[in-house]
Amino acid sequence: MVLSAGCAPGLPDGVYRGDSKEPLGYALEEARGVRDGDRMQAAVRFRGPGGETLSLDLDLAVGVPTTLRRGSYRRESTDGVETGVVRARSVTFLGGQSDWPNLGGSFDLLAEEGMAYHVRFSPVEVRPPG
Repeated sequence: MVLSAGCAPGLPDGVYRGDSKEPLGYALEEARGVRDGDRMQAAVRFRGPGGETLSLDLDLAVGVPTTLRRGSYRRESTDGVETGVVRARSVTFLGGQSDWPNLGGSFDLLAEEGMAYHVRFSPVEVRPPG
């Protein structure tokens, strides 16, 4: 699944380095997770050039609005492994009562040096693990 049109005005869907406006060429690979009442644990994985992976682990509080309680990321490449914290600029959560929930949003990925990446994706279906 290739990232498509933006979920809000501004940058189109994609993975960006810091505040750059040029996407890095990552594609959304999968979104998995489990909703339990007003909580949702989700893992969103992107695949980049040369087989790089970028994974977001998100702990969400489902409500109006849905918010990110905690988040972390892990980027694996030929250069090694990079990890950090995820902060949400916005979270979009749809459904989940009688169908699979859909999740999207705009997220900053923070390393020790500051913002490492910015990720935006339109709502995608979140399937159970496995």
